[in-house]
Amino acid sequence: MDYDLVISGRVFYRGELQQAEVGVKDGRVLRVAKSLPHSFPRTDYGDRWVLPAGIDPHVHFRTPGAEWKETFSTGGTAAAVGGVTTVLDMPNNTPPVTDLEGIKEKVKRAGRESPIDIGFFLGAVEGGGPFEDCREVFAVKVYMGSTTGSLLVRDLSSLSSYLGLGGVPLTFHAEDQEFLERRRLKVGRPRDLLTYSSLRPPEAERRAVERIGKWAPPPERVHIAHVTTASTLKEARERGYSTEVTPHHLLLDIKNAPDGAWCKVNPPLRSRGERAALLEAFKRGEIDMLASDHAPHLPEEKEQEFESAPAGIPGVETSLPLLLYMVRRGEISLQRLVEASSSNPAYFYGMEDRGEIAEGKRADLMVVDWREVVKVDPEEVHSRCGWTPYEGFPAIFPAAVYLKGELIVEDGNFLGGRGEVLIREGEPLRS
Repeated sequence: MDYDLVISGRVFYRGELQQAEVGVKDGRVLRVAKSLPHSFPRTDYGDRWVLPAGIDPHVHFRTPGAEWKETFSTGGTAAAVGGVTTVLDMPNNTPPVTDLEGIKEKVKRAGRESPIDIGFFLGAVEGGGPFEDCREVFAVKVYMGSTTGSLLVRDLSSLSSYLGLGGVPLTFHAEDQEFLERRRLKVGRPRDLLTYSSLRPPEAERRAVERIGKWAPPPERVHIAHVTTASTLKEARERGYSTEVTPHHLLLDIKNAPDGAWCKVNPPLRSRGERAALLEAFKRGEIDMLASDHAPHLPEEKEQEFESAPAGIPGVETSLPLLLYMVRRGEISLQRLVEASSSNPAYFYGMEDRGEIAEGKRADLMVVDWREVVKVDPEEVHSRCGWTPYEGFPAIFPAAVYLKGELIVEDGNFLGGRGEVLIREGEPLRS
């Protein structure tokens, strides 16, 4: 048995860290063992952790239509430096991606530009379809509340054609638009993060989840994006829906976030108590996935008066490093982080070839030195937007990142990579 490369270190294998060696051949893990032959090229990382690279199931790389904010190239570079080698990109572009022609155009551009692997969501519209099965569609995004872009679905019963689209998951931005409109009449114009959270309160999320339940799609195909409170999570879990949470809803709240519109985001940041309860739920394993909801805007856009400033913050580069620091401090288990950031997204979205270090899986890896703690520096970020809401936060960035066995990041430096557009091999695996 021969290998293109052998990587040794403390490998996260079968649910725990163990000193081991990973033999890589043709971009895949061929074998994991305590010791492999020394006649092949090898990199010894000593006692540093060798983990599966991250899969971020929720990013907005702004292509097409807003490339001055982000591109497949700049967003992919930022992701790679943060330990993420696979992303799923949202459809609320300009114009929105609501048909297979739009998907295929993104596929064409990403195939030329993306340095990491990328898959695409199709945006749901009322009465859309019918569709031929398209293997480039990884999921359908349903916007139940108004946000960046023009996609909005008020009548869920009009989406029946999407249920036949190859069995792909339906991911919901769960905020009830009618409730938001009534709140606007009561609350008035948002002035700051507190009034914005009041304008789009947790009740809007809970009502949206209830509406999904009344529509009654197969629960194994329903995913609730960016939950912000434990009450929304409870409602979703009781119905059998999968869920995700963002780092900003785990780490930021209306009190500790920067002033102004920098952290204006949909759904909004919540109170310190609500954030703390959500973080505890994540620690207990009650939230399935970690997703950055990377939604970059330029500083001059975020510096506008609060109501006029766009909603969304960058995060794909800092998502894993921030939580790796929490692992170092013992606040989150390493197994919980790997599940939420790698194995669970791979499982739910049907990416059978990645998400863990195991024989036959892709050699998408990151190497972490838990001793190398740095402060997040906006001057160092790779996103085209050029800023971060986490300035000064302690973080642990990967020392190395591999995509299909090729080293693409070393000591924080992006070395270059060539990603692939994801093609669904089969049905999503969740049951």
